[in-house]
Parts: sequence; C-alpha cells; structure tokens
Amino acid sequence: MSDDPSTLSSAECYWRDRQPWLEECGYMLHAQRGHVLDAARSSDGKYIFLSSEPLASDPRNHCVPLLDVLRDPEDGDICLLVMSMLRRCNNAPFVTVGEAIEFFQQAFEGLLFIHEHNVAHRDTMLLNIMLDPTPMFHNMYHFASTKYYARTERPPKYFWTDFGLSQRYNPETSSSRELPILGGDKSAPEHQGVSYNVPCDPMPTDVYYLGNLIRENFLQNLKYANMRFMQPLVDDMVCNNPAERPTMDEIRKKLHWWNLRARRLVRRSEWCIVRPVLGTIHVFRTARYIAKRLPAVPTPSA
Repeated sequence: MSDDPSTLSSAECYWRDRQPWLEECGYMLHAQRGHVLDAARSSDGKYIFLSSEPLASDPRNHCVPLLDVLRDPEDGDICLLVMSMLRRCNNAPFVTVGEAIEFFQQAFEGLLFIHEHNVAHRDTMLLNIMLDPTPMFHNMYHFASTKYYARTERPPKYFWTDFGLSQRYNPETSSSRELPILGGDKSAPEHQGVSYNVPCDPMPTDVYYLGNLIRENFLQNLKYANMRFMQPLVDDMVCNNPAERPTMDEIRKKLHWWNLRARRLVRRSEWCIVRPVLGTIHVFRTARYIAKRLPAVPTPSA
C-alpha cells in the first residue's frame, strides 16, 4: 500500500493509520491490489477480510465464520469483524451438474439452519453466497489468481454472508410478520404495489429469493440446457403466493436423492460445432474423476 496521501482514498488512509495497531493484534496488511485490501494473520498466515458476521460451531451452519473482533483504538463505537477471505460462489465456473447440485444443497442447508434458529436473512442474492477458495486455488496470496482445481477435485464450502438486513425472531413472544425491507433482489411478489405496506412473514420471502437466484443464474433463458429438472422445484420456490411456497426443510429433502455422475453443464449459447469437442474433453475429465473415485456430487470434508 502506497503512503502517498494523494494516491490513497479515505478508506485506505483508515487502514494505513491503523496498520501498527493491527500488527500488534497479529495481523499484517498486504499491498493494495486494485480495490482489494487484505491481511494475513501473523501466527499462521491465514488470509482474512475485515468484515462480516459471526458463526456458530454446528457443521450445518454455513454462515460466514467470524475469526476475531477488534475494537478500534481511536473510536470505541467501531468494531472490526475479521473473517476468512472468500470468493464469489461463481468466481470459478461450475463444470458439472453435480457441482451445481452441491452448491444448491449447501445453500439450502445453510438457509434451513438460519431459519431453524428463527432468523430471516432477507437479502439473498448471488453476491451474498460465497465460497471458501482454500481447497481450489493454488496461490491464496494472489486474489485474482486464475489457476484453480475443479470443484469436483477440491470441493469448496459455501457460506452465507451479509447479515445487515437479517432479523432474529422469538417465536414464543412475537410474530415474525413485519413490513418488507428491500435488499438486492427487489422482485418478491409480496413486496410489490400496495403489498409493500402490508406486514408479511420474511421466511417464505427468503425461499423466493433463493429460488429466484437459481432461476436467474442457472435456468432463465435456458442458460444451461440440462438443468431443466430443477424447474419444478424452483417454480414452487418462487410461487406468487408466499403461503404456498415449500419450507427450506421440504426443499432440501427434494434434492437429497440426486446422484449424478458428472454430467457436464451445457450452456445454451454453445455453438453446435463446439459442443462435441467440449463433450469429448469432459469424457476424459470424468474418466479421471472416476479413476480417483471422486463423487459426482462433490461434498467438502467436514
């Protein structure tokens, strides 16, 4: 990070001024890379970002882990939340249907866990489900690194992030029904028109958001030609009537029986002349996975 004040933003000046204190706490800031600022924990080199929400110890909990809480020495009202460095869930492309299914399963399990603890996330979108890049990426010290293993070879864990709009409810003393609040996805039917001023249960809205995430990024405009089997479930999740949407427990059970042997995700935009070539490449890749006894749905180790 440059010390020239003329080249630093106010946010960068904040980190520069606190670098000695962070070092005392065991964290070393690294040089700026574009708009990316990261740090390493001095004791073990584990990469972290300085933000986000806490995590409980249950293995079904896919909320982003909180590694540390640091109180700003110059402003007692500010706390820095330390979490592992994550990447966007689609930062590396999904290659097989099994890889996509595992993403869905972890996303479903994570939201089910959140709901079981009477918490509504309220801001589900693609940017807010991220992956731990540690298993996949060769060099964690280069955030923009393009060298990585396939998800089938090194399965990542996915995490729910951005709990800024989340709300916890006490089912014994209060109702979860409240006025809508708009997050990144503003398309929920119960938030449109006059309904925006009517209290509603945010749990079915979470279900809609997650279903819409899958619809927009895997199904819409037939983005992948061989993902149609997800359409009935997604249709249920984005039903116009919130009361008719399935619960997260019901949704997760509907994916439990899938056992897909590395079918390639086929983009509708692929040229017909290219598709056989990509298919042949995938056959050899799949043969290697089978030889290594890698599962079709790549689940990370606990």
